[in-house]
Amino acid sequence: MTEVTWEVVNSPDLAIVKGGFFEYYVGDNKQSSFNIKVKNGTGSTGVHIDDTAGAGQHKSLTIDTDSTNKDGVIGLNIFMSSSTGVDSIASQAISLEGDATGFNNSILTFIDMNLIGAGNNNEVDAIHVNPLVSQIIEMGSADTLSSSYYEDLNITANVTNVGADAEVFADDNEYIYIGDSLNFTTISFALSTFSSKDIEPEYFYCDSAGTWQTLTGVVDTTDGFRISGSISFTNPTDRGVCNKEYDDTAFSDTANYTYIAIKRTESKDIVVSPVIDRIDISGSTDYFILQKDMIKLQGISSPPETCSASFAGAIYYDSNVNYHCSCNAVNWVRMSDPTDTTGCS
Repeated sequence: MTEVTWEVVNSPDLAIVKGGFFEYYVGDNKQSSFNIKVKNGTGSTGVHIDDTAGAGQHKSLTIDTDSTNKDGVIGLNIFMSSSTGVDSIASQAISLEGDATGFNNSILTFIDMNLIGAGNNNEVDAIHVNPLVSQIIEMGSADTLSSSYYEDLNITANVTNVGADAEVFADDNEYIYIGDSLNFTTISFALSTFSSKDIEPEYFYCDSAGTWQTLTGVVDTTDGFRISGSISFTNPTDRGVCNKEYDDTAFSDTANYTYIAIKRTESKDIVVSPVIDRIDISGSTDYFILQKDMIKLQGISSPPETCSASFAGAIYYDSNVNYHCSCNAVNWVRMSDPTDTTGCS
């Protein structure tokens, strides 16, 4: 032990309070922080909070930030980049998902913003966007699932009706197929039973020749069908239709659809197979787009609301006569001619 230099490093202070309350104090110098580093994350998540509410007004994660009098303080910072360079992938800085099948007569909100007090001479932005962003909001369509198979078993009725569930991926190398007449780009899964193990999924699509190809650019939040979630993907440029399984076995439904296939590749036994309660698809078309130099409205054939003082200044696009209509607090009128109500009411 000669010629050894010892350095004392202070450990974090840990306070454990009766009732299961833990506090860590990591210091107050520039190096003080609480870091979680996943050097080679091959699982579905780096940090997982699995929380069940036991009381009303419960919050799974709370961040309290005291900005004191310091400039540029950020309450939550998420930064994404690629250290290797990449092409043709899908990437999301924040993904918010919910399963509403168990809710009724409720108010459900993905993002809620509330400012307490206005202060003096402040500029408050609910959303502030860098000009380099091409689209601020893109709202996709909610589409109707036309066909779904588990291997050669048609499960369309099972996954579109609550209560008629379908067990899937009982064995290795099995597929489920989801199809429609439109090029949907999101498939949402509500599971009534979660898989006890990651199914290690792979994804495929039918190309313009009706041949199965590997689907890339996929974001999967189902954790290998261990939780309810969705798969979102970039629509392939050569996407086409087909009516056959991956091994060319014909479906009983002979109609051609834009099928997406999901394959289980986990070869080891899965004790509990996932059971699907419902499958929904979306994103075949854009209903609404807001970008820095354009607003695109989904055309409709009749006013969305009755024009009144509550909707004064509102606009919609009339798809029957192909012009915009504005509410003047009394009537919907043609924007290019405020005296013309033809087709607007």
